[in-house]
Amino acid sequence: MRKLCKLNGTMLGYASKELKKDKELVLEAVRSTPEAFHFCDESFNKDNTVVYEAAKHASFNITKIDGEMFNRRKFVLALMEYRPEIFIHLPYELKTDPKVLNLAPCKNLKVLSLVPPSYQKDRDFVLKCVRNNGLDLEFAHPSLRKDREVVMEAVKQNGLALEFSSEMLRNQDREIVYEAVKSNGNAIEFTSDQFKRDLELARMAVMKNHESFMLVDSSIKQDKKLIQSFLEETGYYYYIASNELKTSLHDTIRGDRDLLGLAILKDETLLEEPLPDFVDEEFMLNAVRNGFSLDCVPQKFKQNEEIILESIRHASINFKYVDSSLASNRDFVLKCVKASGFVLFYTDEKFRMDREIILETLKATTSGSISLDWSESHPFNSDREILLECVRGSGDLPSQADSNIMNDPEFIVECVKIGKDRNKDITDYLEKVRNTILSNESLFLKLVKINPKIVESLNLDLDFLTLAFNSLT
Repeated sequence: MRKLCKLNGTMLGYASKELKKDKELVLEAVRSTPEAFHFCDESFNKDNTVVYEAAKHASFNITKIDGEMFNRRKFVLALMEYRPEIFIHLPYELKTDPKVLNLAPCKNLKVLSLVPPSYQKDRDFVLKCVRNNGLDLEFAHPSLRKDREVVMEAVKQNGLALEFSSEMLRNQDREIVYEAVKSNGNAIEFTSDQFKRDLELARMAVMKNHESFMLVDSSIKQDKKLIQSFLEETGYYYYIASNELKTSLHDTIRGDRDLLGLAILKDETLLEEPLPDFVDEEFMLNAVRNGFSLDCVPQKFKQNEEIILESIRHASINFKYVDSSLASNRDFVLKCVKASGFVLFYTDEKFRMDREIILETLKATTSGSISLDWSESHPFNSDREILLECVRGSGDLPSQADSNIMNDPEFIVECVKIGKDRNKDITDYLEKVRNTILSNESLFLKLVKINPKIVESLNLDLDFLTLAFNSLT
């Protein structure tokens, strides 16, 4: 049981009552898994050593500690080295103990909100607190919220601490505001209008937190770099959700090639007629490369083969939006399946009977897989070249593949070579032809020499494993 508990402390739950009273065993368990503390005998609930070993781990819920333990100064001082957040549970006497206070500041706790007013005026103590949690500045004495060094340390740790600094510092000290915004872009909300109009600060804020675009002064919201930063990533969602924003930025975005290229990926209505002069073939090619749907491409570009093929390379479903005159053109369909084999699923049924199109489809999907299960009488079921391409693509054959070809020794050899050369998992295929392989010793040995790893796929008995081993040594 001791070995089990050392590996996984929760095994203590399966120990006998007597063993759960064994302190050495309990210590092994909680050192391995802190949660094991819940399975030990109740007599350990107030044991300094056992509780300490369990509670010092961040995963342990400190609210499960018996309240009496927080009155024990020696225990508290030892545990606070690892878990300073227990400060919130301490009695007043310990909260004012200098040694305890020295260990209290931490990222997860606003210590200044829990201490007597005299400590909220103590500059050194306040500095230590805000360096760990900038938002603790809220509870510092007003005189220290005017202290430039204290405020600087606070906003560097958490820019939102700017809200609790003195009016003079947050509205007039650009360096303080700069550090706050550098830490958290949303800090720009708490500064003066002059800094909300500051392009450098605004751009940095938006790059840090896209939603802070909503907080900068409206007079600079037409700035190109600012809009670019905003339109990237999460900023899109704020743009889409606000009709006011869309209206105010509409003309600016529509008038700039780069901004429009970014914005149309989320708001295709920006490509409304009349189109800006710069919306040309190159512009639309970049758009579809970045994921713009062919469905939303302006009509004058929908006959452009290069744009169509580029959009299909990005997403084969775009073939659904190809003009019917092109979608029925065999030569064009052949180009499309070469660009993305999965286009086949969106083509007319007649193209799924075209041998060349099927071959190109399979070649285009060799890095993935494509399911081509035909009816039992379909001629492609016995087309050796097509079946080999199926193996190259998916590592397996269609369910209706001709069994004579599937079990042909030469075909099996080709498939095993494909599996090795392309690092393709052909286990499913080998399972189908297992009997053929194991009934032909020379074929089996030949396959083992080509790729010894097939022995793992064939579920061999001892005789065949010995045979394979001897052939390789």
